[in-house]
Amino acid sequence: MKMSTDIRVKTDPRYEELYKGLKLIGDDFHSIFFLCTCLGFYAQKKTLPTARRDERFWSRTITPDEWTVYYSIALLDKGEDFAALGDDAQVIAIAELYADAGMEILIHEVLQPYLTGEALPTLDRRGSEALAYELLKFVWDKERSVGKHVPASPP
Repeated sequence: MKMSTDIRVKTDPRYEELYKGLKLIGDDFHSIFFLCTCLGFYAQKKTLPTARRDERFWSRTITPDEWTVYYSIALLDKGEDFAALGDDAQVIAIAELYADAGMEILIHEVLQPYLTGEALPTLDRRGSEALAYELLKFVWDKERSVGKHVPASPP
């Protein structure tokens, strides 16, 4: 558990334009990746490893809090085998599979009305004024469904 700074985090190449479009809403690629990883893990869905992956960002942009979540996910994914925490590249590889599944969830549950009809999913920025609200509402609803104590309505 070194929180390595020299790993290139990769995602499915189909999502390149979505990451770029969502960066306007999120802080940076690492925050979008974090959201997608959490969504995939929450749904207990991950994609299969593929040979073609596009480099998205450097691990040096991952915050310590995000690393903590990735380590926890890797630990649970590997059946609580603590040896899994010794290889940051493997921890990121596990997060990548959950992130791709999380992006699929976002596409089907939130982004569909905001996508262009192109072969690769791309945000239509002209019609996406409400997207930030819809995305936050989606995350809020997921949080409430976990069963945690959350106020009845967003502040």
